[in-house]
Amino acid sequence: MVEHPHGWWSLLPPVVAIVLAIATRRVVLSLLLGVFAGALVLAKGNPFVAVATTASEHLWPALADEDKLHVFAFTTLMGVMVGIISRAAGMQGLVNVLTPLARSRRGGQLTTWALGLFVFFDDYANTLLLGNTLRPLTDRLKISREKLAYLVDSTAAPVSGLALVSTWVAGEIGYIQDGLDKLPPEVGWSALGLFLQSIPYRFYVLWALAMVPLVALLRRDFGPMWRAERKAWQEGGLEHNDTDVTLVSSPTDPEPGTPARWYNAVIPIGVTVGVILAMMYQSGRSAFPAAADPSAMEVFGEADTYGSLLWGALAGAVTAALMVRMQGLLDTRQLKASAAAGGLMMAPALVILWLASALSTMTGNQPSAEDAGRAEAAQVRVEAEVVATWKATGELRPALARLAKAPRYADTVVRSLVDAGADIEELGLELKRLGVPETLLVSWLRRAGVTGERLQRVEEALRGQADSSPDVAAVTTWKVNPYPYSTYRLYTGAYLTGLLKDRLPFVWFPTVIFVLSSAISFATGTSWGTMGIVMPLAVPLVYQVGLSEGVTAGSEHPIVLSVIGGVLAGAIFGDHCSPISDTTILSSQASGCDHLAHVWTQMPYAVSVGILSVVIGTLPVAWGVSVWLLLPLGVAAIIGLLLTIGRDASG
Repeated sequence: MVEHPHGWWSLLPPVVAIVLAIATRRVVLSLLLGVFAGALVLAKGNPFVAVATTASEHLWPALADEDKLHVFAFTTLMGVMVGIISRAAGMQGLVNVLTPLARSRRGGQLTTWALGLFVFFDDYANTLLLGNTLRPLTDRLKISREKLAYLVDSTAAPVSGLALVSTWVAGEIGYIQDGLDKLPPEVGWSALGLFLQSIPYRFYVLWALAMVPLVALLRRDFGPMWRAERKAWQEGGLEHNDTDVTLVSSPTDPEPGTPARWYNAVIPIGVTVGVILAMMYQSGRSAFPAAADPSAMEVFGEADTYGSLLWGALAGAVTAALMVRMQGLLDTRQLKASAAAGGLMMAPALVILWLASALSTMTGNQPSAEDAGRAEAAQVRVEAEVVATWKATGELRPALARLAKAPRYADTVVRSLVDAGADIEELGLELKRLGVPETLLVSWLRRAGVTGERLQRVEEALRGQADSSPDVAAVTTWKVNPYPYSTYRLYTGAYLTGLLKDRLPFVWFPTVIFVLSSAISFATGTSWGTMGIVMPLAVPLVYQVGLSEGVTAGSEHPIVLSVIGGVLAGAIFGDHCSPISDTTILSSQASGCDHLAHVWTQMPYAVSVGILSVVIGTLPVAWGVSVWLLLPLGVAAIIGLLLTIGRDASG
């Protein structure tokens, strides 16, 4: 086993960022110091090197990343659209229409929850649309900004993570497939099947979604949320004036007497949603042949998510501007001022997103864009050289001698040789002579499409070859370095995983995997990164441990499904609690709530559901209790919790 290159030091950056953010309430400075702490670890304690690499290797790449730029542009354009329709009294018109449906604090919360379920296709779009759109309504109903942030945060990632047509589904299924690729081919588990079957086992996600309407219906809150709600009800004002001054600055306030027309808000928002969905469908459908008949889930799984979000936000902003100009509600100067103010109100979120992205990438395990480009170019070059040498000489030995110097590309090179018509038995024997382990070689051939009798002939040939020392001139260990980017990546998730993966009883797997995923997500602030770290390990681990304990761990086994669900749910749980999470940041900013106030008020709710997810979810399901019994028990437990410790803030 290769020793982790950084050990417990890999935990330092997220610990520094989280502790300082809580202690100082200055999120930007805390994140920046967290990034610097990581750079200091990577620089082996040299502060001068750390200062340089903080900017060049961590902050700048996070800012220049194409996907992040799409997110930044989308966020800014959403702010522009909201600024325009707010100045044109469109938001006020929407509030006037929604008021009959939400005449009470209970109705306002339920309306927000229902709309959160409706905007299911993306967590970013959900957060920004609902937070910005419903803020005037909840203010009017004396619902605190903290409660609004909780409502939109709890219907963002949970809804997108469950939806079969969303920006999440392809990633989640892909992570499951990464784990399945490490299993023997005869196992035959389906990534899509596991994704669908694991939905009832995602206890935290399902119960977090259920808790939102229960809080509203029972009119019960507790902890810091009750205090925030009580203050909003008694004073009818906003607790964090510094945040609200930025968000309700004069350029976005409507002029007295401006007609409050609901369609000036609904149509731009509808255009945004419609264009996003249409662009996602079009880009996803173009990935398939014209004669193919892919399902909607497959189409959206192949969609250009970030590009679609960007074009949707742009279409919404342009629509809003054209509508208010055609109606004469704003002149050119007012339109520019409101658009600029709307875009600028998202600046704090953009800075925090940038720094949180840099911290998340630093604590991860992915190569830099430059390294990835170099590796791809090198792989193409090696493949071409090996195949060309084989075709020129007719012999595999001199061709594979080149491969022995670049073993990291062996998998794809073997596939290219098989596709080019190389004799697979000779190929197998030559690779074995170079020291390739037989199990690894067979795995490469399977991925190259060699199956059935063809693969059996290769295996027989390999068994018939007498073991001998590999050719010294081309010797290679063919071992993959598990930390190839340790000079600029901390592998924080790998370290946390390594602490818990050994000697783990089978029945404890769902609980430990859920807790592990939650811890990694909390520490790194990324649910996607957590799923990518834990899922490829959890799937083969639960399979192998199950076999070692005499359990036939089929794909429908409750422990297997609860492990899959535990990864997906734990990633969202940790993300909900983490002050450096992008969705947590966006929820607070879009709702006009102080960021750390949102973290403090939401955390007791999230932690309560997280504890129930273990006590009533992962533990009993591993001991054989039916999931269909546990799900209603969890809802009943939430009701009991609210009735026991909750209080009516308006009473």
